[in-house]
Amino acid sequence: KHCSIIHGHFVADKFDNIVNNPLRTVVLREPLERMLSHYKYWREAKGGTNHRIDVPFDENMSFPEFSSQKCLRNFQSSSFGSLELRDFELLGVTQDLNKFVLCGSG
Repeated sequence: KHCSIIHGHFVADKFDNIVNNPLRTVVLREPLERMLSHYKYWREAKGGTNHRIDVPFDENMSFPEFSSQKCLRNFQSSSFGSLELRDFELLGVTQDLNKFVLCGSG
């Protein structure tokens, strides 16, 4: 099968056995902003986030308690899978996302 782009929230080496010689890019979020967003989504979804790591829902869990979960340590860097930063052609942060998006005029 042919595809031009695969994007989403998954471990970076997920398609290594399917896609030959991919051009890899990764865009990371500021860690506190990412964790707060994760917590808000987790609360809205009552724990059913379908993230790589699911934290059991507890409506009384505070943000400090959530963000201190051992399973969430190094959450962003664990998304690299078996890869290292040098395996990505382009590494960026969400604050500069517009630099990574190509917009066509039609």
